[in-house]
Amino acid sequence: MQAGEEKPDKLITHRMFAISRNPIYVCFLLFFTGLFLVHLNIVIAVTIVLFAIAIHRQVIKEEKFLASYYGEEYEQYRRKVRRYL
Repeated sequence: MQAGEEKPDKLITHRMFAISRNPIYVCFLLFFTGLFLVHLNIVIAVTIVLFAIAIHRQVIKEEKFLASYYGEEYEQYRRKVRRYL
């Protein structure tokens, strides 16, 4: 970080992040759900559930970090945009 820069990066709140705070995780879950619908396999179904739990836990951790790093800017974004969809 250079002198005078408090935060070298910005909170991204436009494009796909204006619809969901976690669009990449949503796409992963949609992909696996589609895979399940095509193959109707119990292993895929269990994987989706476990993956969804793991994703949710990670999202909670990331939200705590973002709230502490970006402060009020993130809180305003959080109030406007849903966590998933």
